Amino acid sequence: MKFVAVYANWADFVFNKDYNLPTLQEVEQHIEEEEGLLKESLVLKK
Repeated sequence: MKFVAVYANWADFVFNKDYNLPTLQEVEQHIEEEEGLLKESLVLKK
């Protein structure tokens, strides 16, 4: 039997009750400025 270890840096803090999700307008602006959602800056700025 083989096991594979997966390490990920999940942004699970976005599920906290006091976390403010960005608006759709903020997400759209971020996509336009950063050319995608791959950068963590949108999540980390909140």
